[in-house]
Amino acid sequence: MEPTEDEVADLRSRAERGDALSAELEALRASSAADLRSALLEANPDLPPELVSGATAAELRTSIESARLVVQGVRERAFEELTTLAAAKPQPMGFRPAGQRSDRAPEEPPEKARGVARIAWALTHPGPGRTE
Repeated sequence: MEPTEDEVADLRSRAERGDALSAELEALRASSAADLRSALLEANPDLPPELVSGATAAELRTSIESARLVVQGVRERAFEELTTLAAAKPQPMGFRPAGQRSDRAPEEPPEKARGVARIAWALTHPGPGRTE
C-alpha cells in the first residue's frame, strides 16, 4: 500500500521539524559548552585558556584536569630551577673566586714597547687573573 500525498506531506513536515529541533539542540549544546568553559576559566584563573577545550561537559572537565597537571608541572620545574639558582654562589665574571691564587707570574712587556704596540702586547698576553 502506497502512502497518500497527505501522509507524505505529514512525514516531510515532521522530518523538517525534527531537523530544526536537532539544529536548535546543537546550538544549545554549543552555547552551554561555551558558558561552562567561561565559568571554568573564571574559577581557575591560573590556567591558560589555550589549554582548556571541549565540546561537552565531560571533555571540558578532562581538559581542565589536564591543564592543571601541565601548570603544576611547569610550576614545579620553575621552582626547582629557582632553588638551584638561589643555592649557587654568585661568581664575578672574568675573575677567579676569592681564595684561589694563580701561581703564574705576570709577564713583563718588552722594554721598547710603547703606545699601541704595548696595548697589542697586553691584549695577547693576559695576566694572572684570567680564568681558563
